Amino acid sequence: MKIQKKFMKNTSPKQKGMLSELTAIAHFVKDKDNMVFTPLMGLGFIDILVLNKRTGEISFYDVKFGSRRKSSWVSKTKIKSRCKKGQLIYRPSKSIQNKLGVRIIYVDENGKVIFSNETKKKKQKATKLFFSRILSEV
Repeated sequence: MKIQKKFMKNTSPKQKGMLSELTAIAHFVKDKDNMVFTPLMGLGFIDILVLNKRTGEISFYDVKFGSRRKSSWVSKTKIKSRCKKGQLIYRPSKSIQNKLGVRIIYVDENGKVIFSNETKKKKQKATKLFFSRILSEV
């Protein structure tokens, strides 16, 4: 999904977030084995839940608009540049997101989906947690 840069400059942060979520959903539904779920009313610390029907793997995602640095930043000692102009600004996960295995996805102004903190351990944690809750209710 290609997003026009002109459009992104004139949008509010909330609109950028909504557009980023829709772009991420479009990215996941390209794989016909994926079922994508979103929270009602867009509330919570998980924006997207993806279930792969073939593997049974479940992934939790928090979607962020991928803002980039407008200028470089140099440390006080001026030994090295800590952040470079145009570099993606990373957002930390909340502690509850870390416990649940939620991964952060960034969608940049061009519509490119960038995965952060992608680990096999987080995928396994999310799948195990989800199925343990379902089985405990049965």
